[in-house]
Amino acid sequence: MAAAAEQSAFAMREAAQTAAGLIRAIDETRMEVDAAAAIAHRASDQASNAVQVSETLSGHAKSIESILGLIRD
Repeated sequence: MAAAAEQSAFAMREAAQTAAGLIRAIDETRMEVDAAAAIAHRASDQASNAVQVSETLSGHAKSIESILGLIRD
């Protein structure tokens, strides 16, 4: 009887340690996902900025082309 109780207590300790390890792994994964989401958000912001800059440069290029056309005529 005592041996069975000891085995049961040992199994419960192992289960608790396993659960604690899983909780730590989940927390670490959550932190990594949060960090990846922040990086993705910054990348999205930078891509939006790049699109705006590209559109602005395209507009300037069209203006320059128009001015050069006037000069040539």
